[in-house]
Amino acid sequence: MSEAMKVEESPAGLRSDGNRTALLVYPEFPMESYWNFREMHRILLGENRWGYPKAMMPPLGLLCIIGPIRERYGRENVRFIDMNVRPLTDMDLEWADDLYLSAMLTQSESFDTVARRARAMGKRVIGGGPYVNETTPNLDHAFINECETTLGTFLDEFFEGGASKVYQGHKPEAGEFLIPDYSDLDFRDYSSMAVQFSRGCPHDCEFCDITSRYGRKMRTRDSGEFLTDLDKLYDLGWRGQLFIIDDNFIGKPKDALTLLKGLAHWQKEHGYPFELFTQATVLLAEKRNEELLKAFDPAGFSMVFLGIESPSEESLRETNKLHNLKPGMTLVEKIHRIQEVGKLLILGGFILGFDSDGSDIFQRQVDFIEEIRIPTPMFALLSPLPETKLMERLEREGRLFGKASGAVATAIEVAFQPRNLGLDELIDGYCQVLRDVYLNMDGFYARCLSSLRHVQASRFPFKLDEFFGMFRLFRHEGLSSSHRGKFWKYVLTALFRHPTKLPFALRWAAYGMHYRLLTLKLLAKSKQPAPALVSAEA
Repeated sequence: MSEAMKVEESPAGLRSDGNRTALLVYPEFPMESYWNFREMHRILLGENRWGYPKAMMPPLGLLCIIGPIRERYGRENVRFIDMNVRPLTDMDLEWADDLYLSAMLTQSESFDTVARRARAMGKRVIGGGPYVNETTPNLDHAFINECETTLGTFLDEFFEGGASKVYQGHKPEAGEFLIPDYSDLDFRDYSSMAVQFSRGCPHDCEFCDITSRYGRKMRTRDSGEFLTDLDKLYDLGWRGQLFIIDDNFIGKPKDALTLLKGLAHWQKEHGYPFELFTQATVLLAEKRNEELLKAFDPAGFSMVFLGIESPSEESLRETNKLHNLKPGMTLVEKIHRIQEVGKLLILGGFILGFDSDGSDIFQRQVDFIEEIRIPTPMFALLSPLPETKLMERLEREGRLFGKASGAVATAIEVAFQPRNLGLDELIDGYCQVLRDVYLNMDGFYARCLSSLRHVQASRFPFKLDEFFGMFRLFRHEGLSSSHRGKFWKYVLTALFRHPTKLPFALRWAAYGMHYRLLTLKLLAKSKQPAPALVSAEA
């Protein structure tokens, strides 16, 4: 780093004397997002002591850096605030000398507001996470990509008085990954916890920023060390859902299988305290991965997110999603195999707006969802994210309108000029897909009942807030909604056909409520009419 990029501190430096304070802040997600379930939490789980809905999970990145920062500042001089569960007050900022922020792209508005507030109060602002780059405003120091190789250097230089403006991270080995500290969390604020086993992805999809940030070489942790993280969460009292946040859990199949076998033993020994879910690819369906697929259920997994993207082979080839096209089985057959053999609920990601997409893609997506019978597909418009080959290509072709904000359900955003579709046609088609998939309750409940045939009976702890949430679900969907008859028919059918799986049936109904309500709000913003069936809930 050149001398021009140094930021001067006081001549004496900032050596720790036990008085300097650090505040770690996680900015707020937009309330209206398909991905974070805050709308569902608001209705079913109520407000916490600050008037906020329960958040989906804590920020693993900040939990990982809090340990090294405490070592330098002193434990009593470091505080942590997740703005998704409590507000950030001026008193909080007044207490702190230094502010550490981390955010994803969807949190950019909150991140910028907090950084601006802190700078106006004379605080040092340090930022990291996928949103941050060399030009992010209101930062004194910026961390780019992984910080394991740079955080210690920064802290030394910062307290010596000569920290750099930008710290470019390199890819640490798995044994160097920072370990999260969950001890400051109030578990009542979250519906799930988060852990990490691996980083990277061997694939190179054009629209995805994972490989540019974390590389195509998979780095997997030792399974024994990973189980130690579970021991810590268990000893702290957490019970319930646990998200393994890996972008591709099966990127290194042999290592994933080793972990799954260890998880099966650990879960059985502890009485299955954790309900696990993660992200993978449709390669799970391949014959060579049969042992791997069968190992998910004994390990305590109930769900997996798959990037399915499109039924169009042309669009999958265009975006380099070639692993979805491997011969032997159709994409539909692969998804059904993962459902049936893996005994998993599939959460599928889908994208509209590829260059190869024509005007028929919207109905093809709807028909495809009905054929694969997954309850909770997640649709997004193609977004040229920073650090992706897609953004570079669209920029070269002069087709970018501006920067993508990462908004999903907050607004309908198209940041580029589509090739085969007009802008209005793409937006109208996207809205039609949302209507057909999220607002058709007959279709939604039919997909739920189909998926119930595959999952195992629930063996996971039923928490008190979930018990109360069940009654709020009955009140909202069974008494107040215009489709209450369909809801009760679904619940009773699930009860008689799959009585031991009713907790899953009710949770999926809650997911459907979340998607439906956000879709209604989104359609209202786009002036798309909602069907009479659910218009009373808008």
